[in-house]
Amino acid sequence: MKHILLLGLFILFISNISGCTSQPKKTEEPTTKPNKIEENIDKQKSPMTKEQYKENLVKSYEKYIKPLDLKDYDDLENMLAKKGEINHEKFLNDLEEALNDSKINIKAFEESITGLEIDDAKLKNLNDKLVEECKVLMDDIKVKENEIAKIDENTLKKSTKDLIEYLKINLDDDITEKNKFDETLNQIEDILGINLES
Repeated sequence: MKHILLLGLFILFISNISGCTSQPKKTEEPTTKPNKIEENIDKQKSPMTKEQYKENLVKSYEKYIKPLDLKDYDDLENMLAKKGEINHEKFLNDLEEALNDSKINIKAFEESITGLEIDDAKLKNLNDKLVEECKVLMDDIKVKENEIAKIDENTLKKSTKDLIEYLKINLDDDITEKNKFDETLNQIEDILGINLES
């Protein structure tokens, strides 16, 4: 549904490789500051109603997760066929930046929904589970970052096709299969009667 799994980030990134101009290095600043979404709602003393929680969730999702929605980038092979050879070092540097940006946004989303008191017990349990799933996603990004850091000169000298195959094998061998982020978010959407993708 949301295609938040990071192989999707990898695919999005590949689709943007050709024709890119050099960008200045990004700092480790989130796209938007965490916990700045209506802190008066987040930190209120009485439990949130469903309506208040829905408002908070929608705002957080729009700021932090929606930019990572990769539903339009789901065919890696077709994209690769169009790209040809690329600068491998620049590609890996840009991929690391994309992973880091994702980690920052997921962390900001997690912080925006952590510790919320909600008057609906089932919704509260699902929200707490969603917080845990954010942690799993961030752990997964760290695994991918470590795999990229292990790439040696010999791998960098391979053809683009071989490098991509190497990355697909090594970056896809991760813990995302255990992650239930989308499933938990779907359950929350059902309770709230919303569709965060629309």
